[in-house]
Amino acid sequence: MRTMVKYALLFFFITLIGPFSLAAHARADISLSTIKQIPLGSQPLDVAASPDGRKIYILLEKEIAVYSLREGRITNHLPLSQRFDRLTFSPRINALILSSSSEKTVSVVEIEDIFKINISGAPFHGPENAPVTVVVFGDYQ
Repeated sequence: MRTMVKYALLFFFITLIGPFSLAAHARADISLSTIKQIPLGSQPLDVAASPDGRKIYILLEKEIAVYSLREGRITNHLPLSQRFDRLTFSPRINALILSSSSEKTVSVVEIEDIFKINISGAPFHGPENAPVTVVVFGDYQ
């Protein structure tokens, strides 16, 4: 009977103290180090990263600054027609979602990359400054 009481007390003690001792041994430290600091002309209100990790969209008071991680600089400034205070990126629809608490609105803004292709010296047919649209069909088999 005494052996059974000893085992019961031992089990109770391990149950009571066990989680605390395990947590002490399994604890991991976290180290933070700044990789890049981006100087801005005004206060950032919110930030969102593109899904591919190449761009950071920085919401400022009257614009969105687009920072290219590859180039290491702000590559574009997108003016805004109203004041927003929150920003997130929706990868499914490739859009920025902006919200304004003062205006009580949410705006969805589609993002499209525009690439400049140097065609100087290339042969062409038709007007030199005619608009051109290139479409990529990714599901073509």
